[in-house]
Amino acid sequence: MLRPSDRNVIAMIDVRFPKISARNLEGRNVDVPGDLGRAANLLVLAFSREHQRPIETWLPHLYAMEEDFPRLEIWRLVVLPRGYRLMRGAIENGLRTGISDPGARRHTLVAFVDLDGLRRALDLPDLSDAHLYLLNAEAIVRWEGAGGYGEGSLTSLKAALMQVLGGA
Repeated sequence: MLRPSDRNVIAMIDVRFPKISARNLEGRNVDVPGDLGRAANLLVLAFSREHQRPIETWLPHLYAMEEDFPRLEIWRLVVLPRGYRLMRGAIENGLRTGISDPGARRHTLVAFVDLDGLRRALDLPDLSDAHLYLLNAEAIVRWEGAGGYGEGSLTSLKAALMQVLGGA
């Protein structure tokens, strides 16, 4: 049986990731993808608390990839409806409490957006899964995955990463 991420791997060409204004858990504003500086960036998007478990299945594999590929940067992006902006402080404090590593805090972003607009921009049928997006330096999506870790998904992600980095 395929895991959702193995079923939903899509390689995309020439699709620019939409602009999102976010803030990291250190309080710094970050424009995604404009402020992301590496040759390759992997965005891990969570749309609800339930997405934390599938994301955690990916993290050890993603951090190992980040060690193997220094030109790759991993970003966790918590994407919430604009109406939740009033609770920004409580949400960010709750996330900060659960993440003690300064690097992880710097790379965990919170954004309050028009979810329907984002869903349309990313051509998502719904927001029921966590999503992963590999972007090249020009913010073009070169790989997309959904749901929890799957060996087939990791293999296709690594292949896409090698293409983005020029075989590095």
